[in-house]
Amino acid sequence: MNKKRGATHADWAISLGLFLIYILTMFMILQPGIQPIYKETQLLDNLENAITEDTQFVITKTPLIIETVDLSSSGVYQVRISSELPLEKDGNKAAIFSEDGVYEDNARIDSSTNTLKFEAFINIGITKFWVYEIIEPDKNGDEYNYDNFLNSGEKEISNSQNNFTFTFGAPETIKGLDWSKFTSEVLNFDGFSCSDGNAEEDYTILKNILSYPSNKEFIIQVIESSSPRYTLEDMQDICHIENPFEQTSVFTREWITYKLNKYGITEPIRIHVEIW
Repeated sequence: MNKKRGATHADWAISLGLFLIYILTMFMILQPGIQPIYKETQLLDNLENAITEDTQFVITKTPLIIETVDLSSSGVYQVRISSELPLEKDGNKAAIFSEDGVYEDNARIDSSTNTLKFEAFINIGITKFWVYEIIEPDKNGDEYNYDNFLNSGEKEISNSQNNFTFTFGAPETIKGLDWSKFTSEVLNFDGFSCSDGNAEEDYTILKNILSYPSNKEFIIQVIESSSPRYTLEDMQDICHIENPFEQTSVFTREWITYKLNKYGITEPIRIHVEIW
């Protein structure tokens, strides 16, 4: 009789042990109420990379050399190049600039017909131009505007009439920051600014855009200078919704980049972020 009672206690202990092991295993797998742990350096790296990638502005600058063959005098001409063009963009995504960087706002580039047409001053001999193309971002708004020059009355010259020969050089890629991202609201405008009446909603959306954890906070500010000497008044709030509590550990990072516009002009800028 005592032997059976001992066996019963042993079975009960084994069953209880198996039950506790099962419960502990489920807690380890499900981890109820436990928030993921994020390392601050990794969060800063991810935020910097996301901001850099999402605000990238890329243009290419391709040299175009025109050498006259059958032209009587220098002057302003309507220049037509009919040939396979080594360009990625056309329409309002590409433009002609003079050798010294003056925007020729009267060009047409049509890749469907392999035609490049613009109005400019052509020298007897060699004249150099630049073809700028907006590669990224590929959206409306980041475009070149053109005047209508078709009825200007200037004489047309073209390679097909043997007025000149032309050569495209190797393109140069220029990368920078799309400043419009920092001045446009998140909601409806695909920007980073969280300063209007939808600030809280903008902030939540921006967290998703930047793949930032919902239970963490951040501040994005910019200083329009590369100098490390600046004041609080120099810091522009781009997205500054939350403020850290007094006892919260705040981690910061700054990096210098360059604003780039469609004319190839760059300006240094310092980006400041805080996370907690």
